[in-house]
Amino acid sequence: MGKDDSENLTYGQLNESVDRAEKLLQSASDKFLIVQAWNSAPLIVQLFAAWRANKLVVLLSPRTPSVTVRAIENQLEAYFSSTESDELAESSESSGSAETNGSRVEGSTPHRASAMLTSGSSGQPKLIVHSTHNHLNSAVACNQRLGIQGNDIWLWSLPAFHVGGLSILRRCFLAGAAVHIFSKGEKLSTVLGTAAPTIISLVPTQLQELISEGFRCPPDLRSVIVGGAPITPQLLQDAISLGYPIRTTYGLTETSSMVTLSEPWMALSEPIHAGKPLDGVDLSISQEGRIHIQSDVVRMGEFVDGNYVPATHSFTTQDTGALSLEGHLVVGPRQDDVIISGGENISLGLIEATILRHPAILTCRVIAQPHVSYGFRPIAFVKWKRSKQPEVQSLTHFLEQELDKIAVPDFILELPDPEEGFVKVSLAQLTEIASKAINTHANHHS
Repeated sequence: MGKDDSENLTYGQLNESVDRAEKLLQSASDKFLIVQAWNSAPLIVQLFAAWRANKLVVLLSPRTPSVTVRAIENQLEAYFSSTESDELAESSESSGSAETNGSRVEGSTPHRASAMLTSGSSGQPKLIVHSTHNHLNSAVACNQRLGIQGNDIWLWSLPAFHVGGLSILRRCFLAGAAVHIFSKGEKLSTVLGTAAPTIISLVPTQLQELISEGFRCPPDLRSVIVGGAPITPQLLQDAISLGYPIRTTYGLTETSSMVTLSEPWMALSEPIHAGKPLDGVDLSISQEGRIHIQSDVVRMGEFVDGNYVPATHSFTTQDTGALSLEGHLVVGPRQDDVIISGGENISLGLIEATILRHPAILTCRVIAQPHVSYGFRPIAFVKWKRSKQPEVQSLTHFLEQELDKIAVPDFILELPDPEEGFVKVSLAQLTEIASKAINTHANHHS
């Protein structure tokens, strides 16, 4: 059941709406559908109708520039009209399957389901393609770990154009649970106080919003899944103190959302971990120290510059990590974030991890900017716990004690809030802010 402030839909009513929408989509010859929309009941109908019509649904933010949308559309049209048009559907592994209430998901279900943008440290976007089996296997594994039932209500607080938001629909519909739509512009604490959800997925900035208000955990809320970015020890402690059953997680767009999940944190312990792998996920650490995932949830392929590259069930991330004796995943810095500055290797992830240890910091991002003398230099963006009293000097002194001198960022700037509906601030926006700060500083000292 999907529901918001204006309407309640039973699964029967939703099915009827999807059937009507599917008939319209079946008459269209396009093999893909580009969708740019905020979360809503009509979006749910559109998504499931497209999947029934065997369309690849490309989910993009409503704020994606029109030039980017048109480029993606042209690339997909060229691909699907080529002689390779059947390769995408056939490349989904025939062995992929999921168990739903003891029944096997048959291979006749649409192979290609969704595609969404992701970008690596270079900022170059890729269109990650998921199969129906990817999504269903992910949903089954997550539901088993959470013990989700038909009487659960999941607050749909992450946008569908992020895999963490899209996966909520699959999980709930598989279990017969309800989805409460968190509409754009609503206040999170207000919705939590009135909708009585039992499960919610949040990024740390959303959790901090609740903590800053001193909003205590509602009694019906039994799981608060936090991912998308590292959670600081202080934020975790504050959340525990207010009664929130925080469950930390790890996952990527390439893995159809979460692949690990912790039990609810009852007390703070370090290092903070992301829990144990879900059933069906073989997680290991490579010889280079990177997190390696073998599972049916790993994406079926990706488009890079218009060329489709099929994938296997295996994926090695750029994140470093370690497995504890208890089997918990401890996520480290990314391995592709090393820059050369003045002939020295500097890890941006290590700088971020060090900044997060300062008690005044809520979250941070560190990027590299070109430098005439050094090649590249690190620039830090931080979100202060008490924004009215930024402690730049204290943080700088702390970093000088904890890092090699050359690794101390040249600038410590305020981290802006993500645009509404986004999980993170874009690299392009941070680069623009950093460039202005560097130019202003140069003009003042010229």
